[in-house]
Amino acid sequence: MSRSTAVKQYPLTPEDVTKTKQVVVVDIDKALPESKAELVRTSVVGYCEALEKLEPEYKALVEAETQVYSASSAKKAGVLRRKYVKLRGSNGSEGTRKVLKDDSLLEGRVIDGVFGKVRDAAKDREEQLKEIEEYIEREEKRIQDENQMDRYRELEGYILKEDELHQKLGLMTDERWEEYFLEVRNAFQAHEEKIAKEKLANDRMNEAAPYSLLIPDYSAINWAELKEKRFKAILDEAKDKWDKQEKERLKAQAKAKEQEELEERFRKRLSLLTGCTLGEKGAYYKNNIVLTVREIKEHTEENFAKLLFKHLEVYTKDQEEEKAKKDAEMELIRKQESEKAKLEAARHLDEQKKREEEQRIKSEEERLMALKNSTDGELLRKYAVEWSKLLIPVCVSEEGKTVERKLRGMVDRGIEWINANTEKI
Repeated sequence: MSRSTAVKQYPLTPEDVTKTKQVVVVDIDKALPESKAELVRTSVVGYCEALEKLEPEYKALVEAETQVYSASSAKKAGVLRRKYVKLRGSNGSEGTRKVLKDDSLLEGRVIDGVFGKVRDAAKDREEQLKEIEEYIEREEKRIQDENQMDRYRELEGYILKEDELHQKLGLMTDERWEEYFLEVRNAFQAHEEKIAKEKLANDRMNEAAPYSLLIPDYSAINWAELKEKRFKAILDEAKDKWDKQEKERLKAQAKAKEQEELEERFRKRLSLLTGCTLGEKGAYYKNNIVLTVREIKEHTEENFAKLLFKHLEVYTKDQEEEKAKKDAEMELIRKQESEKAKLEAARHLDEQKKREEEQRIKSEEERLMALKNSTDGELLRKYAVEWSKLLIPVCVSEEGKTVERKLRGMVDRGIEWINANTEKI
């Protein structure tokens, strides 16, 4: 796989790694006491020598890969980078640095400085090795992204519905992509062909629908598969049948309408023949035929009017005579009823007078008997009761109202006086 960019250049060259050990030793001897310097020197020199041991492997890898990065070199770069990480990590120089530092600020700075050189040397190599290690992955991701975009654009016009594979087009091999593209395109084309056939079938069925009853096996016909010539032949044959049936239907409809009009005319004319009854042969009046059925239906309006007028003259005369006869009979009955009512009224009046007289006599006898058995006080109080029942006229004028009020007062006081003075009588 060809490299797309130049190799990044780092500030620390292979020669710098060798010089680091010499600089570190000088810095330690200058800044630290002898006892502490010896301990630090031993540790730092050991890590610098470890760096020197890794340098040939690093140099061989970088120089060999100045033009191409392969999967094999990426793997080697990863292994070598992890060695550098381990050398400077918490279990390497960085851990030793923390142990050797004490509370002296100056010593701490010296120790940080010398161990920092080891750390920087290792870290410098780590970064360059990491770039080599991850180059293959980055290139694969870039190519996958490009493939994803290019393939999706190519596939986009054939997608019927979204599929999870549409997000993984860049991961497919070229062979798998070709197969998948053909699958999707063929499915789309089959779908389009199916829709086209269904539309053609629906269009033809809709065009033939008005004549469906005249087309044998209408529902079973595969309309989409018919040749255009065959379809037109079926449709034309059905249209010819329909035209023939439509002519026959209109003819029968006209005949039925004519018959209906005759029947309606017959009913209307029959209704005008007042007093007539419909018999087997025609309209009868007093058992004499006035018009036959055919005459009623087929006579012109003028002839029918003449015959109708003639019949109505006879009918009107008969009705008038019949009415006069009925009127005379009713007058006789009315007179008889009137005489009968008068006699009945006289009888009722005599009976009522007789009952009223009997009641009057009975009431008088009862009154006399009551008077005979009553005391003077009871008689006077009964008189007061009868007096209270007397009706006093209701007056309208002011003078009359004054008299009315005084009269009512006199009656009320008189009744009270009688009742008050007869309690002990």
